[in-house]
Amino acid sequence: SDAAREELVESVANEVFDKATGQHVLIDIYADLCIQLRSDLEQLIACGAVFKRSLVARCRDAFERYLTAEQVNVELDPEEQHEEHVKHKTSMIGNALLVAHLLRRRLMHP
Repeated sequence: SDAAREELVESVANEVFDKATGQHVLIDIYADLCIQLRSDLEQLIACGAVFKRSLVARCRDAFERYLTAEQVNVELDPEEQHEEHVKHKTSMIGNALLVAHLLRRRLMHP
């Protein structure tokens, strides 16, 4: 069904986003993958727009989430708090890098 197909495409977009924002050294490859997936999904199952919309929504939502102050879990010990901070910062930088690479490839527009 169309709904199941769109849900699968959204899952793929979410997975690519999660991997790309966590692996900065591969961001070029992930951006190229996004371009190829959009094209292939459009040709094969007419879902390229769903992929793009899902990916752009994840980037936007992450960007908006990072505009607010990071919440520190006071129940964690200082080392665990530091690990959480590093994860947060890595993801934030990854999102900015992915957006920049997608803009450069014209998959997103300012």
